[in-house]
Amino acid sequence: MDTEPKKYIDEHKIKGHDVLIFRDGEDEFLKLLYDCGGRVSMIVWYEYCRINEQRMGMGGYSDTDNDGFMWAETQLFMNVPKNSPPEKVRAYIAQIRRRYPEIMLYPEFYI
Repeated sequence: MDTEPKKYIDEHKIKGHDVLIFRDGEDEFLKLLYDCGGRVSMIVWYEYCRINEQRMGMGGYSDTDNDGFMWAETQLFMNVPKNSPPEKVRAYIAQIRRRYPEIMLYPEFYI
């Protein structure tokens, strides 16, 4: 992996876990990843919520920066077709967030 996306991942992904979830949004990451020739192969969705108050999520990762909160994995996911441009990935993310506006959803990226 190019050093720019790796550096971004190291600085921006949620702390303490080996998942590519970004608290501050994904636009900058996607731009950098695709500009460097990378791509997303799958997106799995996580609900950000209080522990034991999941609406869609099941289990997941505690938020080491916010005691009592977690990222709970949902059953929402998409295998991203190999030649999908970043615009399609962004459109999919926007579509899911519009479909579930009452739930704080964060995409996890598989690259």
